[in-house]
Amino acid sequence: MSELRILVVDDHRVFAGALATVIDAQPDITVVGTCDSVEAAERDTTALDPDVVVLDVDLGGEDGIELARRLRERDPLLRVVVLTGHQRVPVASAAVRAGASAFLAKDASVEELTAAIRGAARGESWIPPDLLTGVLQELQAPAAPRSPEAELLGRLTDRERDVLDCMVEGMDRATTARRLFMSVNTVRTHTRKILSKLEVHSSLEAVAVALRAKASGGYAR
Repeated sequence: MSELRILVVDDHRVFAGALATVIDAQPDITVVGTCDSVEAAERDTTALDPDVVVLDVDLGGEDGIELARRLRERDPLLRVVVLTGHQRVPVASAAVRAGASAFLAKDASVEELTAAIRGAARGESWIPPDLLTGVLQELQAPAAPRSPEAELLGRLTDRERDVLDCMVEGMDRATTARRLFMSVNTVRTHTRKILSKLEVHSSLEAVAVALRAKASGGYAR
């Protein structure tokens, strides 16, 4: 069997480089490139023709799951392995719906990651056992009507939801940055994207949308 060609996509370049080194050390796997944005990932997927793309859920405020969807629509034979720092059933379900073959935590072992990559290349799927039941239930459940606020919240990435949670708790940007281990500038970028996606003009309005969604039962994480 020829070596698997892998593209690594993560906005943290140090992590992407370390991940690429670990994966490339496998005798049957070759990392053909790393990139740190949605735009670069779409370009490099076309140019480098990988078998499997390993990507982060949150790409500097851009949506890795939406990227997975677009890549799979463009090339149904391409396999996607999604990594996340926050394992949640709704996010895993969204990844599966987007066509991802595997959903793993960023702190998964090398053995787990490489097994998921090889399995994805064979057309197999992998979801952590502690999420599997919840994901299957969510995928099989009939779609319930969603409030307008819940529909808006559904546009946010996982990391944007984390920032919105901090906003709901009344945190300023500096406190949010410390809570989420990111820079104030990154918090500002996430906030700008949150306001745009929620179609509001201020943080106060964004909090109001979140509270209305919570009151209607549409704020599940």
